[in-house]
Order: sequence, then C-alpha cells, then structure tokens
Amino acid sequence: MEPLTSRPAGEQAAANEVPQSVSNPPAYSASWLDYFFDWVRALPMPVWLFYLCLCLLLLLLFSGLSWLEGLQPLGFTLLLAVDKAAYIVYYLALMHYLDGTAGRALSQFRPLLQADESDFARLHYELTTLPARSTLLAGGIGILITIISLQFAPADPILAQVVRQPSTQLAFLVGNAILAICVYHTIRQLGMVSRIHATVAYLNFYRRGPVYAFSRLTARTALGWILGISLGLSPRIAPFLSTEHMSWFWLLWLPIVPLAALVFVLPLVGVHRLLAREKARLQDDVEQRVEAVLLRVHRQQDADKLGDVSELKTLLDTLLVEREMAAKLPTWPWQPGTLAGFGSALLLPLAIWLLQQLLMGWFPGN
Repeated sequence: MEPLTSRPAGEQAAANEVPQSVSNPPAYSASWLDYFFDWVRALPMPVWLFYLCLCLLLLLLFSGLSWLEGLQPLGFTLLLAVDKAAYIVYYLALMHYLDGTAGRALSQFRPLLQADESDFARLHYELTTLPARSTLLAGGIGILITIISLQFAPADPILAQVVRQPSTQLAFLVGNAILAICVYHTIRQLGMVSRIHATVAYLNFYRRGPVYAFSRLTARTALGWILGISLGLSPRIAPFLSTEHMSWFWLLWLPIVPLAALVFVLPLVGVHRLLAREKARLQDDVEQRVEAVLLRVHRQQDADKLGDVSELKTLLDTLLVEREMAAKLPTWPWQPGTLAGFGSALLLPLAIWLLQQLLMGWFPGN
C-alpha cells in the first residue's frame, strides 16, 4: 500500500481538486494513466489543446507511414490516418474528461454524504483514479484480443492490404489497449456511482439539487461512448455500406441505443428507489393529514358546529394542493434537459450514417 505522496502532491491536487490526507492513504496505487493525466494537467496549455495537438501529431505520423508503405489512393490514406489518430486519442481524452466530471459530481453530491474530510478525499480518489494492476490487465486483454484478431485477414482485398500494414497493426494494438482500459474505466466508475448512492439513507425531496449530480456523469459517459463508437466504426464499415449491404449498418448500430441507455440509467437505479420511497412517504403523510382534517370536519358536523369549519377548509385546500404536488414529484434523478439532450444524442448514429453516404466517394470499390 503506497501513501498518497506516491503521486506528486501538486499534481494530485490538480487531478482530483480535493486535498488529500496522508493519514488516510488510498487502498491502491494509481495507474500509469492517472500519472499521464496529471502530467497533461500540469502542462502550460489547455487540456483540450494538448489532445488536439496529439491527434494532429499522430495524424502526421500515420499519414507518413502509410505513404512509406505505399498505400493508395491519397484520400483513402488520409482518412485512415485520421481514423487511427482519433481512435487512440479519443478514448484517452474521454477518460480524462469523465474523471473531471466525476470529481465535480461528487462535490455536488457531498451534502447527501455522511463523510468527513478524510473519508471524502478517499472516496474522491477511488472515483477518479484507476488501480495500477487492473489497468495493466485491462490493457493487456485489449492487446491480446488484437493479436488474435489480426490473424484473421478480411476477405476484402483492400481491407486486407490495410490490415497488413505495420502502421495499422500498431494503431490497433495501442488503440485497442486504450479502448479496453476505457471499458474498464466506465464499468468501474459507474459501479462506484451506484455504491455512493447506496450510502445515502435519507434525502429532502424538496431539495433535490445534489441528487441530480451524477446523472450528468452517466449521461456524458453514455454520450461519449455513442460518439466514440459512431466515429470509430464509420471508416471501418463504410466499404460495406452500399445499398445492398445495409444489413451491416443495422447489425452494428442497433445494439448502441440500448447499451447507451443502460450506461445512463443503470447507475441511477439505487437513488431512483430512494426517491420513490421518499415520495411514497410524503404521499402517505399528506393522506393521513387530509384524513385527520376530514375527521375534524365530521366531528364538528356531528356537533352541529359547522360555523367553525372555515379554517379547516383553508387547511384542507392547502393539503390538497400539497397532495397534488407530491403526486407530480419525479423519482428519476435527472433534470428534464438532461434527458432531452440524451434522447437527441441517440440520433447521432443516424447522422453519422448520413454523413457516410455523402463521403462514399472517398472509398474505392463503391
């Protein structure tokens, strides 16, 4: 077990935006990926600019290697170079972005946590930092799958030529290793969200702001995967997307929507149940109060004192308004705008496909 000082204090604070306590060390060492993110944050430039520059550098590298390897035509070579560079950089940048989003979400969720400074710092570390060994294992699995898949050359001669390129194989090895780590990152981080929600025993239904915090993380995670898969598959499946091969498109795209919906919703099920239970409690409380007021009205009616019921009528009207409000309280922990944005993003694969049809001339043999 290494102390928190195993990562430089300044970089650690920048990475997690939460001061850590050496008296409460983490349960595991940080991964190489987190050290890389710390290094990127310490650079004297915006993070987005670094990833853009990295993508351009890889684009130049893969374009040059394809030229040296004699791949033709030029447009096809450039498009494949863009694919290779973006494939590597995108999932790195996505994980970096989601770690920052997760940290901010946890800070917004903090009013619902029963945690002191030390416990909160430790929770923040676990939410935004991958374990070193598990990360290496995930990357190794991605490399192993790539090595096995490269043994099976595509039937299409053009794709077979591309796959045989050393630059393509290098891009696949690096990109699939990072992709496998991103899969692990998503599963682990969203699992942490579920566990954090499970620690909440009570919430105030009329102060739901903190409850919405993690819905932004799950929505952005789902959208990140939709965008990544959409852009990543585009150049790979375009040679098959002539009219007679449209079944390929639906075969590859149909699973994206339900998987994205699961990524968005599944980590929030626990807090949804808590909200539903609290809503039921509020409704039961209002019904008991309505019943109590009506009983008082009945008693005054039996005692022939109906002249004293005006205040009870006002109270009953207020309770009926409260009952109506309680019935309309939402039990899913997201803002309406979050759900609308997520629903719109589900159309992204279709937009990518339409763009592919406009660019079909880039691909030989179509």
